[in-house]
Amino acid sequence: MTPLFRLLTSVVAGSSHVARAGSGGHRAFGRGTTEFPACDNGHVLVFLRHVDGENLLIVANLLPDPQSVGIQLPALAAGRRVVDLLGDARHPPVGPGVYALTLAPHACLWLALDVP
Repeated sequence: MTPLFRLLTSVVAGSSHVARAGSGGHRAFGRGTTEFPACDNGHVLVFLRHVDGENLLIVANLLPDPQSVGIQLPALAAGRRVVDLLGDARHPPVGPGVYALTLAPHACLWLALDVP
């Protein structure tokens, strides 16, 4: 199995798990707009999904090695809490400047940017 196929399989499996999570899932997966914020690592795919005040940040490591990434999030994300949709883990809130994350090999994070 190629690394790209494993990553895509992981992304699809994760998205179906997230869609089933909670009551009714998250509307931003199927509706709204997509934005690709600037990041400092070309081996990491980063995008935002927005709909009616709901904001999701998806970050995927495309390599078989751990990767760190700095993401330039838009001003609307400032001060928001970051919550992992798959495990309900809390990440540091979005502050000014670059938002830094470290990802495991072929990892994909599905994060909600919640209003504090």
